[in-house]
Amino acid sequence: MVAAIVVASVIILTQCFSNHENDSGTSIMVEVSATENEFDKIMDRCCEVMEKRIQLFCEDEPGLDKAKFSIKRTNDNKRIRIDFKNVELGHDQVARVLNLLQSQGCLQFYETYTFNELSDCFYKANVKLAEKDNPNQEADFKFLYEGPLFDLLKHSFNQIAPGKYEAERTACVGKAKAIDTLAINQMLIETRDLFPHDLKLAWTVEPEIVDDSEVLGLIALKLSPDNKCALNGEAISDARLEYSSYNGEPEILIMMNNEGAKSWQRITGNNIGRQIAIVFDGYVYFYPVVNNEIPNGRATISGGNLTTEGAINIVNILKAGMLPVPVTVVE
Repeated sequence: MVAAIVVASVIILTQCFSNHENDSGTSIMVEVSATENEFDKIMDRCCEVMEKRIQLFCEDEPGLDKAKFSIKRTNDNKRIRIDFKNVELGHDQVARVLNLLQSQGCLQFYETYTFNELSDCFYKANVKLAEKDNPNQEADFKFLYEGPLFDLLKHSFNQIAPGKYEAERTACVGKAKAIDTLAINQMLIETRDLFPHDLKLAWTVEPEIVDDSEVLGLIALKLSPDNKCALNGEAISDARLEYSSYNGEPEILIMMNNEGAKSWQRITGNNIGRQIAIVFDGYVYFYPVVNNEIPNGRATISGGNLTTEGAINIVNILKAGMLPVPVTVVE
């Protein structure tokens, strides 16, 4: 994050209360810490975004469409207090509100690498890690699935003949059990110098179940020349929940502003036959193949075991805008 001069965090505390001012209700306290010269700006933006998110939540939640709530700074001016007046939120409702408040709401679109473009890098990384574990013995693997990295990350090779393998042309460079992702992340940090400088790796948001294990995909994102994504959430003008005409699953339709539509047309036009990754709060939701240039400024988020409730939450977050600082929930 570029804002090195700002040190900010948000802590959320929840409680049910009953007092003379409010017969009953739910209170959420948000604590913001930032440098003095940025404090008011961050507080104002947090209040604005949170108010929009909660308003949209109440409109969508049965029984809460007429609920009254207030958002205001506390007397010490260091916290934001959200009060649901005369409404005691249920456990699931509190969980949804906390999810809305702690999500930074960062939507990004990335161009991607394919595994066949990176397979040699991954092989060298595997060898480097093996030689580190056994410094007196040169690593020589007969099979593609041997070695510290390849033992955990089942990468994307197809067997085309006995003893012959071909790297797949996919942005998913490999799959791993969810419990192994931290170890893989550390290995990739240790071998970062072997990969392109504009490569960024991100895991898929929801696991698939393989042999009773949760498995995630590792997606190869390509940074722009200024080390950013190809397009971000600032290009979004609206979002709404829809259902796929193909399988009836929930999906999120995103509409872009004029500038975003022009960029989206250029990005899709330059990547026909390749995959574009749609990333939300650091996780890959979808990485479809671009079949043709898209001139109308529209995109769809689907997959990732997206539920209707989850889709509604993301729509509301996108509509309300991005929080200026990350959020941490303290229970």
